[in-house]
Amino acid sequence: MYKSFDDLGDKMGGILQLDYGYSIHKIDISPDSKSAVVDVSFSLDVAGSIMNIRSRSTDTLIRRNGKMLMLRSEGKGTIESG
Repeated sequence: MYKSFDDLGDKMGGILQLDYGYSIHKIDISPDSKSAVVDVSFSLDVAGSIMNIRSRSTDTLIRRNGKMLMLRSEGKGTIESG
């Protein structure tokens, strides 16, 4: 994907502008504080309106040996071209 962005930037005559954002909608932490389920959405706009990528997922995180790890991610996404 990033190689495609680089190639597109070359064709447009410069560095390709990327705008990234995310929103956390909900976090449910387990009673033992060792796991959490997070509802999050992401957006990536490539060169303004050339390509817009949107996704929303539910991610399950666990804490193991003092580190947060992603156990599972389930979601949907869309890609639109302008």
